[in-house]
Amino acid sequence: MDSEQSTELVIQGIYKYSRNPAFLGFDLFYIGLAAAFPNVLLIAVTLFCIMMFHFQILEEERFLEERFRDQYQAYMKVTKRYWGMNKWI
Repeated sequence: MDSEQSTELVIQGIYKYSRNPAFLGFDLFYIGLAAAFPNVLLIAVTLFCIMMFHFQILEEERFLEERFRDQYQAYMKVTKRYWGMNKWI
């Protein structure tokens, strides 16, 4: 994450339902792949990827909370990390 890059917080569209829709998509892709072709290696890779994505999400959330402070904290209260909304925005 480049702290010097100009950016804005996007909370509309798909981001109303998930704070991390791309990572959710990657997780579902790996889970689907492991379900379609179940073997120990693919399941292990799937679990590893999901864990690594989760760690990246946590790092991004720290960055966004530092960058956008109150605005991001309010967003976190109404939109879940992976899927679903706590409340309507």
